[in-house]
Amino acid sequence: MTKGLKERRMRSFQWAMEIKWFDFRGYHELPDGRMVKITLQKSITRGEYNGISVTLFNPQVAGAIDAKIFLFADYLTPEDTDRPMSMASIRSEMRISQNIDFRWVLVPESTRPICEAIEEWIDMYREPTEEDADVVRGK
Repeated sequence: MTKGLKERRMRSFQWAMEIKWFDFRGYHELPDGRMVKITLQKSITRGEYNGISVTLFNPQVAGAIDAKIFLFADYLTPEDTDRPMSMASIRSEMRISQNIDFRWVLVPESTRPICEAIEEWIDMYREPTEEDADVVRGK
């Protein structure tokens, strides 16, 4: 598969923050210089991805500060289909496969729920802004 196809798949998620994509790796810079790396999480089945791995790191210091895996099955629900879905089949099929041009095995209604969860996790590490301080002070 081409790099462009992988990058388009990751850009197709409904992100509300700026992310610079390189293949399956995305980077988001926090105001204090720390970085967040976002990548697809490989499943136990070769060529398939079942979630998104997010790592917070400081580029000036080696090593991760924190990391979390967000599984597709925990945040995404499939589009309406004619076939009945049990929770077990949703969990086993909510993934992206490189064997079918990096497409969803079962297409989600929206990718926004997982993007929102990732963005909330990242926001925990943002330095408070002056506006945030004003809200705390009641201004």
